[in-house]
Amino acid sequence: MSEENEVLDASTEPDFLDSIPEDLRTESSFADINNVQDLARSYHNAQKMVGADKVAIPGPNAEDSDWGVVYDRLGRPEDSKSYEFTFGEEQGSIASDDAVIEQFKETAYGIGLSKKQAEGIFNWYNGLAVESSQQIETGLSDRRRNAEEALQKEFGNAYDQRLELAQRIAREFGGDEGVQLLEDTGLGNDPTVIKMFAKIGMAMSEDNIAVGTGNSSFLMTPNEAQREIASLQRDNEFMKAYGDASAPTHPEAVTRMQKLFQYAHPELVDA
Repeated sequence: MSEENEVLDASTEPDFLDSIPEDLRTESSFADINNVQDLARSYHNAQKMVGADKVAIPGPNAEDSDWGVVYDRLGRPEDSKSYEFTFGEEQGSIASDDAVIEQFKETAYGIGLSKKQAEGIFNWYNGLAVESSQQIETGLSDRRRNAEEALQKEFGNAYDQRLELAQRIAREFGGDEGVQLLEDTGLGNDPTVIKMFAKIGMAMSEDNIAVGTGNSSFLMTPNEAQREIASLQRDNEFMKAYGDASAPTHPEAVTRMQKLFQYAHPELVDA
């Protein structure tokens, strides 16, 4: 038969849907079938699927055991202990937390994850934990640096002495556990906390209460020195001796004022 005759025959064929039972004409499976040739190809493709490895999806009222069969067919291991994860020893990694790893394995098994799926989620979570830990460490480092800069500016030449006093008071009354708590919470780097401990130590020393090897002789902070200078400037007797080179106490007044200015402006002395 020539190609022209085939075209003519196809054009004279009755509509395919008219040739099948009426109750089948509205079925969606026949929507794309226009002729016998289409039907033959559809049937052939369907036959190729017979015997293929297929998974039946449980219905809405299916039991957990029904879904278990599906999970197993999709690659879930035989038990939760069969999951295997690889991870480094970075700070913040949950590699050392056996309890968390076991809980994750049990959860992964319960929701039907394959080994590959579980490994992918675990790697994402572990990476998030490492990144979070690094951010916390960076934050603590920044807080330590900022606290040190703020206290150095506020304490001036008295920085080392006040810091040592604060640390001694914290250890004297808090012990190793208390000091560790301050470090773990970041409060040990809080300028307010450090100043509080330093003031407690100074008050106790001024009241002649022994604290470790401390004493009541303290270097002045810039603010303390400035207040002392202002007080002396209001003292007429002192200012008379300070300004009169012939006064017997002039050298002592000059030395005292010079010392106070050094405390009040440590940046000029260091420069």
